[in-house]
Amino acid sequence: LMSRVNTGMELTGLDEINGELGRLAKEGPELALDIAELAAEGLVSEAQQEEVAPYLTGFLSSQHGVERGPRDVTIFVNASYAAAQHANHPEKFGWLRQTVVGKGMDQIKRAAEIVFARREGI
Repeated sequence: LMSRVNTGMELTGLDEINGELGRLAKEGPELALDIAELAAEGLVSEAQQEEVAPYLTGFLSSQHGVERGPRDVTIFVNASYAAAQHANHPEKFGWLRQTVVGKGMDQIKRAAEIVFARREGI
């Protein structure tokens, strides 16, 4: 299954192709971070759905987040017992990891479409 993302390029000659490729190379890292951040936010949101997360209330439920650094995006949990809860919950152990693995590519594709649409002003 392939998906296409409109990059906003309309090329007619070799000079234009080289110029657009140069522009995309410069924008690439920032675009990748935009896509990764939006996808990570989507994954956190999906992991916190009622049928996925063990609890929707309490301290741990409000401690998940996304942090964008200069070269990466991190999904984090600000609770000392989060790893133990994630690994040992009797019915829903590994819920965040399962969401990332199971839904990650869909979230990345969706995020790329949104980022490129925003870039084009759609």
